[in-house]
Amino acid sequence: MIIKISRARLGIWKLAALMALAVLPASPLQAQGELSIVALVNDQPISAYDVMQRLRFVSVTSRQKPTEAMRKKVIDSLINENLQLQEAKKQNVVVTDEQVNKAIDNIAKGNGMTGDQMVQALGQLGVNGATFKNRIKATIAWQQVVRRKFSRQIRVSETQVQKAMGGKGDGGVDKTEFELQRVRLKVPTGAGQAAITARLAEAEDMRKKFESCQSISGLVGRFQNATVQSLGTKTADQIKQPSRAFLLNASMGQMTPATVTSSGVELIAVCNKRAVKGKEPDKRKTVENKLRQQEFGRMSNSFIRDLRQDAYIEIR
Repeated sequence: MIIKISRARLGIWKLAALMALAVLPASPLQAQGELSIVALVNDQPISAYDVMQRLRFVSVTSRQKPTEAMRKKVIDSLINENLQLQEAKKQNVVVTDEQVNKAIDNIAKGNGMTGDQMVQALGQLGVNGATFKNRIKATIAWQQVVRRKFSRQIRVSETQVQKAMGGKGDGGVDKTEFELQRVRLKVPTGAGQAAITARLAEAEDMRKKFESCQSISGLVGRFQNATVQSLGTKTADQIKQPSRAFLLNASMGQMTPATVTSSGVELIAVCNKRAVKGKEPDKRKTVENKLRQQEFGRMSNSFIRDLRQDAYIEIR
């Protein structure tokens, strides 16, 4: 998201606390007639009713009483929203009711409510649902405008990502990678301890004679009912214990101690062993997206400042 939609924490358990702010008595801040014009943005009016509704929304969701400073911020934000919607119209950006409702549903979900329940809760607090929806609509429209205009200009370098991750190199961590082959000496079903012990002795003999994976087939062929299978390349975290511990302690060109399994007696031959930089794709992607959002935010703020400079804005 370019501009995050502020999540008004309006869970049901909070409504009682917020009701105290629902009845805002008439004050100098609300003395103007609802239809009077507070500001013009390229001949687009912002009425006192618009300001009053947004002021009420901000005070309710922030749980603060309205002040003159808050009113000025509200007018400023309404001016920006008008400019954003005007620019969206110029670029033929259309925001559907479905998009708005979906965004509201997502916000409401974080508060344990449905979108309709959130709009109803705001209504009980004196906030017209249209005020909330207009804010969401302007945000979605502006996101699309900024993405269209700046998406090709956003570049996040590897150096920026690594700096943000606080690491060096490719941002990974050291991992051990193996190329493995598994040797299995079969033990007949139901075999007794003597048969298993004999197989373990053969496995130990094989282990002592093992020299390399290039000659492993010839070595295995010397033993009855023995097979060899390539396990391919695996990192240590892909191997279960206790085999992982054996492999980490083994050197290239060695076999691990024999283990008894349901299929027989097994050994693992270490054909290759090396340290590699393990990638962290999820973390890296998260950091990269965050940097892109920051850059979009910077360009968004710059763009809205430019629009304000070029616009006719009159505050009455």
